[in-house]
Amino acid sequence: MELEPEEGQESTENEVSANLTDSEILNAIETKANESYGYMSSTLNAEREQALDYYLGKPYGNEVEGRSQVVTRDTLETIEWMLPSLLKIFTAGDKAVEFTPKGAEDVEAAEQETSYVNHVVMQQNDSFMTLYTFFKDALMMKTGYVKVYWDTKEDVTEDNYANLSEEELIMLAQALSSLTPEELKALFGELPK
Repeated sequence: MELEPEEGQESTENEVSANLTDSEILNAIETKANESYGYMSSTLNAEREQALDYYLGKPYGNEVEGRSQVVTRDTLETIEWMLPSLLKIFTAGDKAVEFTPKGAEDVEAAEQETSYVNHVVMQQNDSFMTLYTFFKDALMMKTGYVKVYWDTKEDVTEDNYANLSEEELIMLAQALSSLTPEELKALFGELPK
């Protein structure tokens, strides 16, 4: 979509965009975004479709009646053969990430950062499946993407207790007494003074 001023009229880019409707602006943005991702690239799309067809073992389209209709699964076999080796590189060790200190004063911080990031990557997230799908997409479709973000959503669980025995009440009180004031405030809100 070209944004040209009308004949005999000189306009700045801001004046042209002020005359567009919201839907025209959205269409122009969508068009540019699709072009930038190679979305409309017929060559890349054709190659991806062909690779997926080969992976799935679909007929080639050049079959001759009365002759063999065998379709090899070489693409599937090659991709599936490569995946374990690629995954082993990134998941075999106990450290997916390691921070190196710049100086002697950075050693403790680098060890803590290494420990924390590895915990987040390997324990809190399903890094194996993330890497598996990333590599498989890259091998099959020529591109693989991983979205990385920080999730600030809190999981809150509410427990209601009724008809507790004296023993159960004591156990609950002991568990609550081990919490810090900040943890108690997070659980119950503002505490009475």
